[in-house]
Amino acid sequence: MCYLQQQFSSDASSIVAADRATHATYATYDGPYDPSAAGYTSCVPGPLAPIDFERTWVNAIHAAGLHAWFRQTWNTWKGLYGERVLTYSTSPQIPYETSGGVNAVLSGVDSNSYLARTYRFIIGHPELFANGDIFTPQSEPDGAGIGCSKCQFPSTSEYNRFLRDSMAVDRMAFADLGRNVTVGMWGVSCTQLILDSTTVSQMGVVSTDCYMRSAAQLASALAGIHATYGVPVAVGEWGDIWDQAQQPALNNELNAVMSVLSSAPYVVGVNYWQAIGGPGGEGLVDPANLQLNSAGGAVGAWYSGWPAR
Repeated sequence: MCYLQQQFSSDASSIVAADRATHATYATYDGPYDPSAAGYTSCVPGPLAPIDFERTWVNAIHAAGLHAWFRQTWNTWKGLYGERVLTYSTSPQIPYETSGGVNAVLSGVDSNSYLARTYRFIIGHPELFANGDIFTPQSEPDGAGIGCSKCQFPSTSEYNRFLRDSMAVDRMAFADLGRNVTVGMWGVSCTQLILDSTTVSQMGVVSTDCYMRSAAQLASALAGIHATYGVPVAVGEWGDIWDQAQQPALNNELNAVMSVLSSAPYVVGVNYWQAIGGPGGEGLVDPANLQLNSAGGAVGAWYSGWPAR
């Protein structure tokens, strides 16, 4: 929002076109929910207001014939852009949800919790969403902490309740907007398997963000998720963050992982993270010319031949 807008605000269509060239069916928008500059302490977003920057990317994704996968978070959820982490136990307080749960949000009694704020974001921005999109209410929710003094959740049971109530209320929001949007695909841990059976049933597919360098270890982790939960698995994030874009190491890692994932019948989706940039040089798009690099071509080869499931 603050550091890449100047560089990429005018390049959204070109970067999304490169995404499309990989034969992807979705492109991910991963930015704060906070729609105005008021939600940013350490910097001033610009040149566009945050919600306009989001519209720029989402419009480009839809115009390219791709679906958008929304993986957003509130800046106070994890303390982004200099904001304080605010939870159910801080002062001021922003709880994950209230004891009234879904009904409190729908009745307007709860307008402050993260559950309510996300619901209101959906209702307040119908122009962002199209049929076939995916909406993740809070990406990597277990990463916000469970059972510690600064954690978003006091317990595993409350963590699971928040996932279920988020899916319930946000699905109602999209139904009210007349949009057929999948809600879930959270990006949960692939090593801490703490979902309960009711939550898993409501998800239908368990999406995990799983950065394991070894293809064999990644395959073992995903097989463990499938065996534990008994539902299809999607990889919400994986990218080669280890090889600093050095070839042929990057493509060797990528090909080994994609070979394993494409042959696992219970893996129903793979989101390569990320298209451009990234601290580990894992990007698929060359920032100099906004065309696919060698890794992008490799992902495109795998996506183009992916088995239908």
